[in-house]
Amino acid sequence: MSTSPPNPTLPRKCSDCKKTFILPTSCVVCPLCLQDDNFMAMTETQFLNQPLKEVEDHKDDGSDTTLFTEYRGDKLYRKPRHPGRIIETAFLSGVKLPRGTYVPNILHNSSLSGIQLEAAVHICQRHTQKIGNGATAGFLLGDGTGVGKGRTIAGVIRENWSHGRKKSLWISSNSILNLDVRRDLDDVGASSISVHPLNTLSYDELGITEGVIFLTYSCLIASNKNDVTRMGQLLKWCGTGFDGLIIFDESQKGKNSNPKKGKPTKAAEAVCNIQIKLPNARVVYSSAVSMMRPGCRGLRYNLSPLCIKTKKLTLNFSTIANKI
Repeated sequence: MSTSPPNPTLPRKCSDCKKTFILPTSCVVCPLCLQDDNFMAMTETQFLNQPLKEVEDHKDDGSDTTLFTEYRGDKLYRKPRHPGRIIETAFLSGVKLPRGTYVPNILHNSSLSGIQLEAAVHICQRHTQKIGNGATAGFLLGDGTGVGKGRTIAGVIRENWSHGRKKSLWISSNSILNLDVRRDLDDVGASSISVHPLNTLSYDELGITEGVIFLTYSCLIASNKNDVTRMGQLLKWCGTGFDGLIIFDESQKGKNSNPKKGKPTKAAEAVCNIQIKLPNARVVYSSAVSMMRPGCRGLRYNLSPLCIKTKKLTLNFSTIANKI
C-alpha cells in the first residue's frame, strides 16, 4: 500500500472520453481523444474527495491498463476512516488479505484508523504462531510512507502491554526518531509507556525494568573500552524466555545481509543474532521498500519462508544467509 500519487502526477480526467490518466502536469492534451480543451487537471482536494475506483493508463494499442485501485481493506476495519486516500497497485488488489481472527484486547480503543487497526490485528495474530524451528513467527509491515506504520506499531506495543509484555526493543536508523516513537505512543493512548534511548543509558547498568528501549542499528554493535557490549546489555535486560516485541524499523538499513552479495556488515550480523538468541520475541520488520532490497532478506529470520527447520537454535549468520 502507498499514499496518493504526488501532486505533479495526480490523475486527470478528460471530460470528453471520461478516461483518467496519470501524466505530468505539463501535458494538456488527452492522449486518447487528443482534445486539449477538455483535458483538465484535478486539484489534490478534488482527487481526495472523489470516489477512486481505478486509475487507468492508455497504451498505444488502444487498451487500458489499470495502475492503481483504492485500498478498502476488510469491511470490519473500514472505520475509523483513514485521513488519507490509500491506494495499491492493481496487481496487489487481486489478492485479498485473509480475515484476521485475533481478538484484540484494547486495540479498538487505540485511536488507530481502520487500515492501521487491520494491520495491527494481523501483526498480533501472526505473533501467536510458530515457524518450523519453534521460534515465534515474525511479521513484515511493508506499507508505504504516509500510511502510518509507526502508529500501527505503537498500537501493537500498547496491545502487548495490556497482556503483561512490558518490554520492547525498537531499532531504527536515526537516534532522533525516538521522538517519533514517543509521539506515536502518545497518539494511541500509551503515554504511560516510557521510551528509553539506549545511547543515554549507562554501560554499567541500564537501570530500567520496563518500557521501550530505542536504539539505532549502529548502537546495536557498540561497546565501551571495557568491552561491555550493548548487545549483551539488551540480552540481559530481556532475560530468558523473552516474548516481548522487537521492532526493526527501516529494516532495509541493516544491509549486506547476504555474504554472496558482499561481506555482511556487523549490524546485519547483529540483527540476525539477536533474533536467534531471543527465539520467542515477537518481531516486526517495518520497511516501505522491503521488496526493493533483496540483500536485506536474510535479516528477516523469523519469517517462515526464510526459517531453517532445525530443533537447535545454534545457527550462525552465514548458515542462515546461505540457506536463502
